Amino acid sequence: MGAWGTGPLENDGALDWIDELSDGGLDFAAFREGCDAELDEGFISEHADGVLALVRVARILDGESEEDGLDEDIDRNALAAGLTPEFRLWLVEAGQKVINAEGSDLYDRWAATEDLNEWLGTAREDLDYLRTSLG
Repeated sequence: MGAWGTGPLENDGALDWIDELSDGGLDFAAFREGCDAELDEGFISEHADGVLALVRVARILDGESEEDGLDEDIDRNALAAGLTPEFRLWLVEAGQKVINAEGSDLYDRWAATEDLNEWLGTAREDLDYLRTSLG
């Protein structure tokens, strides 16, 4: 069984996205395009972990997260370059859809556990930070 925790960097799926984005296996535009395609269909699934992970990564890179959680081999410069103000704004919008009970596979998975409120609290805190940091 893989890693699974209420934090955005405690899940194998999220960490896979971060690894792929930091090592150049996937660019931020392609990630956004894939996520937007899911959102256009009205149900986010595959990219949901990645959205919340990137919101946390933005906090970490801004020095605003008590927990780092990024592996030493992650290319922080590559992640920072992709997290432009425009991309961050998009992350806030996509993140709101990820934590919405309507149309989110990740929400559905957490709703089936007793940890839903803890997961939501963490995600909302990260999203609030990112939204506020954008002015």
